Amino acid sequence: MHSSADRFEILAEAVSAGAAFVDIEAADLVEAGAQAPTGARLVISHHDFNGRPSDLADLFERLEAIGRDRSPAGSPAVAKVAWKSEGPVDSILACELMRVAPDRRIAIAMGEKGLASRALAAKFGAFGTFCSPEHNRATAPGQVSLAEMLHQYRWQRQTPDTRVLGVLGNPVAHSLSPAIFNAQFDQSDFDAVYLPTLVETESELHAFLDACRERPWFGALGFSVTVPHKRAALAWAGDHVEPLARRIGAVNTLHFTDAGVRAYNTDYSGALAAITQGMGITDPEFANLPVAVLGAGGVARAVVAGLCDRGAKVTIYNRTAQSATDLASEFGCDAANWDDRHRHDAKLIVNCTSVGMHPRVDASPMPPDGLSDKVAVFDTVYNPRETKLLRQAREAGAVTIDGVAMFVHQAAEQYRIWTGSDADLSLFERIVTDRLAESRQTSADRASDTREGQ
Repeated sequence: MHSSADRFEILAEAVSAGAAFVDIEAADLVEAGAQAPTGARLVISHHDFNGRPSDLADLFERLEAIGRDRSPAGSPAVAKVAWKSEGPVDSILACELMRVAPDRRIAIAMGEKGLASRALAAKFGAFGTFCSPEHNRATAPGQVSLAEMLHQYRWQRQTPDTRVLGVLGNPVAHSLSPAIFNAQFDQSDFDAVYLPTLVETESELHAFLDACRERPWFGALGFSVTVPHKRAALAWAGDHVEPLARRIGAVNTLHFTDAGVRAYNTDYSGALAAITQGMGITDPEFANLPVAVLGAGGVARAVVAGLCDRGAKVTIYNRTAQSATDLASEFGCDAANWDDRHRHDAKLIVNCTSVGMHPRVDASPMPPDGLSDKVAVFDTVYNPRETKLLRQAREAGAVTIDGVAMFVHQAAEQYRIWTGSDADLSLFERIVTDRLAESRQTSADRASDTREGQ
């Protein structure tokens, strides 16, 4: 275990060897009782791995005072504070501290909830931030790779006017949304960055959204909202919610405007767009279209709402019969026994259950005798892209629609809400397809490593 004097000596040797910057704990610098070596700019740090210091502003001022006393003349010190993030609001607090002293501060809320404090540091004039050299080689909680920072989070293209967007939910680390939206921003030359933001509780969600609304300088433009916060986001949005989203009881899209925050649900519109494209029909042709919906959860609720709004004749099948009955009663459609689902008279089958989703890919929610060349089959599951249900439906001659189509269309509608422009659907689809392929390969490699280790 090195003493503070030992650590200071190591850094002094690094400067002698040509290092342009040295990062040293403030306590070590004071204890060493010496000037920093000439020829390097000093980063004076304070780390708190227990939580957020109560006096962040004062702490920065103390570090800056130490820097003035200990730094070589003409080489102003940089003050850095890193602390264990207590919630996503910590990122906004970190950005606030950096923006008041351009090129002189680094503020890092460590951990997954503090990603924005790293990824948005360029927008707020920070001296810099810290990245890992490669993926999965982080040296501190929440650190991302240099490649991610430069390419996915658009570090070199950030300006003070860069708008902030992201996905709020738990989990969000493997969300496909940052990849597709940031790629679209690049292609469209739109000054924005989209971040995955871990939000664990409803109180964290409300606190983060309140902080965004109260700080226009942060530049929030909008957020995607995913599980488990779609209902909580609806409650937070108040009166500014589209009517069908209110009937659904959940929103997945928030848009910050000069007139206030507006809330939408693009899950239903994404599903309808995927169906119209896949079946080759128009909106008026939904009227009286017989549809069998499998499931009665959150996805089913959005799909049923959209279909019923267009006049389709919907029958809901669900393992828990009461849930199907309740949902059908609410939207004025029918419910039937789960065991009778293969006896449907539908022209369209929509799977809104998780049956067939990775990793349990060998299951299907519909018996083969419920499939034929007289129906179209839409599976909202997108991983894998071709589920067992879709494979069996294709073999039976049915038109098939995969969950990627719904994901792409709902994301495109979010992009239109936020920017007023159309997204490149082919770009979205290509990125999602590539990411899913990478995920399958990673899973296969892990499985192979496990077998070889047995």
